[in-house]
Amino acid sequence: MIEWMKLHRRSAILIGLTLLVPLYLYLRLLFGLVGEWSESGDSIEKYEPRIARLSGLLAAQDTLSSGADELAAVTEGLVFAGNIPQSTVAARLQTTVRQLFSAAGLSVLDSQVMPVRTEEAFDRMGVKLSATGSLEALDIALGELATHRPMLLLESIEVRPVPESRRNSGPKGQVLNVAVQVAGLRAIR
Repeated sequence: MIEWMKLHRRSAILIGLTLLVPLYLYLRLLFGLVGEWSESGDSIEKYEPRIARLSGLLAAQDTLSSGADELAAVTEGLVFAGNIPQSTVAARLQTTVRQLFSAAGLSVLDSQVMPVRTEEAFDRMGVKLSATGSLEALDIALGELATHRPMLLLESIEVRPVPESRRNSGPKGQVLNVAVQVAGLRAIR
């Protein structure tokens, strides 16, 4: 065989290289797989804390779900639902505030829906209202406002007495001009 290699040197080199190429590819694949295996061991250790946290969350899923349901029930009574359009909530808010003040004995002069402000998980919708009436009627209206559900927030109030010279005919006693700004919250979902 050695004699043949000496006689056919060029062919021997070609056959040798042909045998070395598959050997090189085999060794490269082998070392690549060994490297991947060692890296996968490192990545498993990296993901173990995350997997433990997720399994803990899965174990506490019922508790978290019931807590979320309780929170949703509490929030539901305090804010307008997120599935109601903003324009509908604003109109409902304006109607509600006008009715509360009228039912308390105040004469509503005008009301205006204010621009919507988005705050974290809520849309804050406001109504500005002007009314006139007695201090007792204002007290009743503010009491109704405080107990109303969904919750209504009194953002500002301005109260001025109406001078007797500017009153037409009406009840004797103190008459007030009242300007309030009331807001309601709409959940964003």
